[in-house]
Amino acid sequence: MDDGVRGLFDETLRRDLASGAWDARFGHLRTQPTYECSLVIVRATPPDGPGPR
Repeated sequence: MDDGVRGLFDETLRRDLASGAWDARFGHLRTQPTYECSLVIVRATPPDGPGPR
């Protein structure tokens, strides 16, 4: 993920948490005893970086 994209995500999440916007939209998830979902992990190495380990 590009550093600019990550920075924008961080700023947006921090702002939404501070303002209560996140809780207004997703706060119900905090009271659920469990949450079922899928998880996708993507790992990429820059073309000029080291290869797989």
